[in-house]
Amino acid sequence: MGICASCLGLNRHSSQDGDLDRILDSEQPSYGATDDSRHAHPDEHELSRERQVLDRITARAADQMIDIQHPSYIEL
Repeated sequence: MGICASCLGLNRHSSQDGDLDRILDSEQPSYGATDDSRHAHPDEHELSRERQVLDRITARAADQMIDIQHPSYIEL
C-alpha cells in the first residue's frame, strides 16, 4: 500500500518538491507538444528531399522482405 501511496504523491515530503521543480521546467513545452513560435519552419525543398530518401529506404526494405506463410492446422 505504501508503494501506491508514494506513486500517487500522498507520502511526498516537501524536500522532494524541489527535485521535481528542477526536472519539470515550466518554461519548456511538454514532450511532443508543438510550439512553433520558437523554431523556424523547415524548408520545403529539404522536406521534399527527406521524403524522397525515406521513400527509397522503404522501397529497398520492401524489396528485401521475404513472405513467410504459416501452415494451417488443417494441412498438418
